Amino acid sequence: MRAQTVFRFCRSRSSSGSGGVALFCPLLALTFQSGCAFIPDSALDSFSSSYPEVATALPDEVTAALDSLVGLGRVDADHATELYPAGLYAIVSSSPTAVSFVPVPLAASGAEDVSLTGFYETPNAYIAEVSGLYSNSADPGAACNLVVIRKEDGKFFCVDFTLQLGSNDALPRPLLVNSAGTGLYFGGYWTDEHRAALASVGIPVAAVADESGTVETESTVLEIEPVYSSLGEFVLNSESDVLYSGVLESTPTMRVVQAGGTVSSLAVESGYCLSVGSDTDSGNFYWYTGEVGSLTLKKATRDSLTGAFAVSSPSVTLPGGDTGVFTPAAFSGSGELEACTAVQVFSTENASYILGTYATTVPSVAESTRLLQFTLSGVAVKSALSTVGIDTVAGGKTAGSQVFLNVTHSDETSGLVVLTDSTPSSITEAEWIAGGTYQFVAWRPSSDGKFYFSGTTASASVFAIQETAGGGVTLLSSEAPVFSDFGLQPPASP
Repeated sequence: MRAQTVFRFCRSRSSSGSGGVALFCPLLALTFQSGCAFIPDSALDSFSSSYPEVATALPDEVTAALDSLVGLGRVDADHATELYPAGLYAIVSSSPTAVSFVPVPLAASGAEDVSLTGFYETPNAYIAEVSGLYSNSADPGAACNLVVIRKEDGKFFCVDFTLQLGSNDALPRPLLVNSAGTGLYFGGYWTDEHRAALASVGIPVAAVADESGTVETESTVLEIEPVYSSLGEFVLNSESDVLYSGVLESTPTMRVVQAGGTVSSLAVESGYCLSVGSDTDSGNFYWYTGEVGSLTLKKATRDSLTGAFAVSSPSVTLPGGDTGVFTPAAFSGSGELEACTAVQVFSTENASYILGTYATTVPSVAESTRLLQFTLSGVAVKSALSTVGIDTVAGGKTAGSQVFLNVTHSDETSGLVVLTDSTPSSITEAEWIAGGTYQFVAWRPSSDGKFYFSGTTASASVFAIQETAGGGVTLLSSEAPVFSDFGLQPPASP
């Protein structure tokens, strides 16, 4: 039996026609191989007053009209103002062309000591990374480091897990979700005593009324299953297998943890810019290894019958017959290695991409930002960015067959270029937002291909939407908080 942390938050239960509601206090259970250690209801009274209880859901004014909820956003300390202090906000649609911003308290009361340190979105839930919400030093299981906010009904759930591994060894993508959107995979600490770089937890499904009309809200059980101890990047394929790179181990190794728990070593090396394929290639993994000047692309192909992986080194086709080299974003010009971030490795429904640079040496020395595209027919560096004046690409995000690229021009202004890969071999390009008007801070496409962004102009902070290549930007608010992160509702691309 694996060690696991189980959290049960028992909520109100009512019966049709009873005219009453029975209230149940939270019950936390920490389960180990040697037995169970339960925290009684009275233990909640022993929590320090500086650690208030967690709130149970989004504010009533938000949950009463979830259809009007555009999403949630985080304001960090750097972007806080007197009007919009640091914290979590619901973005609520008040008309087709306007939104308002409602503060979301994460604690039931006395939230002065609670801080929001991170925010993530998955298809079915938002994840808020918090500190100071509540804890009990006598039992490491009695803590709330992550608040899971279910999109379906705005309910809150707690997970005792600390994302990342500290300031010096932070994971670039500490949270991923499986293809069904129901399972979360965390990287970081599972209590102080049990460090695990990978752990999984399921998002509870909301209860529904049975045939008798009795409505019982589920007893929420969030189980943390340690997957394996590691300190590097990790990625999920369509089969919920986990590939991870133990780059800080004494002997760096690429390993796969299959959905059933089997661990396999694929290669004794460090891996960077971990990715998966798309479409019928979605069960296969890719990564880069080596050093600047001698980089190698690797592919782990999954056997559909046995689940075993075979590692190969696919060739990379360079454009135009030039002599040159593609360097993924994880490798700096000085030769230092850095993990790829979520906006440097991304996938559409047709292909997966890595941002990097392409340097030619013949006929002349030149360097430009390029995309490495993974397709079933091979791997090629795409000369997709033909828009004049692009200096760098801040990152990419996807929706359907579209790649949304936040580009920076030579005059340091931000713009938006959208690529469409319905036919991966012939990508089309369109400039949706020219540089010079907006400075994007946080941005993402919705699941239906609309581009939302939070940012600034010369005179205002804005929250806006661009729906098509030919249309103009619609300012949903010109007095908005500046979000460092935000997620959308209904579900957007993970």
